[in-house]
Amino acid sequence: MADDGHTHFVDGLRVTADHLEHMQRTLHDAVVDLRCTVGLGSIAWGLRAVLDGNAVKVEPGCAFTRSGLRLAVDAPLNLSAASLPARVVLRATNADKVALRVAGTPTLITQQTSVAIEADDGNAAGDDALVIATLKTSEGATALEQDAGLFIAAGNHRHTGNHFQDPQGRWHYDGAAIAGAKGDKGDPGAPGTKGDKGDPGSNGDPGEKGENGDKGVPGEKGEKGDKGEKGDPGQQGVPGEKGDRGDKGDKGDKGEKGDRGDKGDKGDAGQQGVSGVKGDRGDKGDKGDKGDKGDAGQQGAAGIKGDRGEKGEKGDRGDKGAKGDKGDKGDKGDKGDPGAPAQLDSPFVIKINWSQGGRIAADQALTLLTQTGLQINLSTPLHVGLMDTRPQVIEVWYQPDSPRLPGTTAPPILAPQPLLVVHGGIKFAPQLLTWQTGDNAEALRVLFGRTSARVLIRLHAGHLFDANMRAFSSSVDALTSTQSPHVPGGTWESWFFIT
Repeated sequence: MADDGHTHFVDGLRVTADHLEHMQRTLHDAVVDLRCTVGLGSIAWGLRAVLDGNAVKVEPGCAFTRSGLRLAVDAPLNLSAASLPARVVLRATNADKVALRVAGTPTLITQQTSVAIEADDGNAAGDDALVIATLKTSEGATALEQDAGLFIAAGNHRHTGNHFQDPQGRWHYDGAAIAGAKGDKGDPGAPGTKGDKGDPGSNGDPGEKGENGDKGVPGEKGEKGDKGEKGDPGQQGVPGEKGDRGDKGDKGDKGEKGDRGDKGDKGDAGQQGVSGVKGDRGDKGDKGDKGDKGDAGQQGAAGIKGDRGEKGEKGDRGDKGAKGDKGDKGDKGDKGDPGAPAQLDSPFVIKINWSQGGRIAADQALTLLTQTGLQINLSTPLHVGLMDTRPQVIEVWYQPDSPRLPGTTAPPILAPQPLLVVHGGIKFAPQLLTWQTGDNAEALRVLFGRTSARVLIRLHAGHLFDANMRAFSSSVDALTSTQSPHVPGGTWESWFFIT
C-alpha cells in the first residue's frame, strides 16, 4: 500500500537539512492543495469592509491570494482614503530573523500581511495581493462595494446571501441567496440618498355614491352654558341663498308614565318599657343515691320522641387504665427478591479479531498488522461527525523481550529494552475501527524475527462518541467474556505475544 511522501525518523538517525526541508515541503504541498480546493483569490472568513463615517472598518479574517499565500488580519482596522476611486488591498510581504542568518543566508522566513487603501488605477493588484473592496463617489457621497463572489460560504450554510457571526465573533458568509430560501435578517444597510419628488398622479375616477346612513338617535339635552361676552360687531355678510324647506320631523314618542312617589319615612319607635327585676337562681340539689337495678320489663310500645334535653355538665376524667400485656412476636417475613444491579449504558467494545493475551508466530503477526488490520467492533454506531474528523485514537507499541546471545540456547540476559512505536492509521465504519500499519513490511519482518515480544494495543475510548453523544466505555467485556459496568471514558488496552 503506497503512502504519501513523508520523513521517517528512527533512533540514531542523523537529521539533515534535506530531511527537514522534505518534511516542510510535504506539509506545504498538502496545505496548498487544501487552499486550492477551498478557492484561491477568495476570502475564507471575516474581512468584511464597511463605511464607518469617513473611515473604512475592516473586520479580522483570512483570505488566500491567487498564488496560494495566506493573508490574515488579526484585529479590526480603521483606514481612510486620500482620494477616490480607491480600493482596499491586502498584500503578502516577507522578512526574516537577522540573528538566525547563516553566512548571510536567511534561515527563518516570516510572512506579514499589509492592509492599505490604494488609488484604483484599474491595474491588477498582483498574484501575492487581493482586492477585498472598492470605494467610489456616488451622488456626491462615498460608496463602498464588496463583491459577494469573493467570499467562500461557510461549511454549514443556508444560502441567504447574508453574513453571520460564530460564537467566537468571527464573520462567515452564508452562501449566495437562492430564490425561495428564507434567510436570517441581514444587518441594516447604510441609509440611501433621498429620491427625487415624483410627478403628481392623475385624479382618480369619482367613487360611487354611498348609501344614506342610519338616522342618529337624538342626544340628551346639554346643560345651558354660561352667557358669553358680547362680541364686536362684525361686518354684514352677503345674504345667502334661500335654503330648501326641511322635511317634516317625525312625531315624538309618547312619554313614559312617571315613577311612583317614594314611601314616607317610618315613624319613631316608642319608648321601651321598664325591665322587670331578675330573680335569684336556686341552689343545686344533692345527687340522689343510685338505686338497685330492676328486672327487665316487657318492651313497651315506642313512645313519642321527647324534646331534646339540655346539655349536661362535663364529667370528671376517669383514672388511667392498667398497661396491657405485651403481645406475641410475629413470624419472620419471607426474604425479598434481590434487586437488579445498577447498570450503566455507555457504548463499549464488543469484539476483536485477535486473541487477548494469545501467542502467534511472527509471520501471522505481520499479516495481521499489514494486511488484515486490527479490527475493533463497537456496540453502537459512531457519531457521524467522527467519520469526518477521524481522530487517531488507537496506539500500537512493540515491547521486545531481552534477546538471547546469537547461536546459544542460554536464557536471555535481562536488561531494559526500548519501547517501539508501530505507525499506522484507522479506517472508520459506523460500528468498526480497522487499524493498519504504515511501516515498511520488510523492516517489520526483520524486527519480529529478532526476539519474542508483546504487542500492546491502546484505544482511547473517551474520545469516541455514539450518535447520542455518549462517550464510549473502556470496559473489557470483549477481552474477559465477563459483564462489567460500562463506565464512560478511560483507556481500553489489549495485547498479544509474538513468538
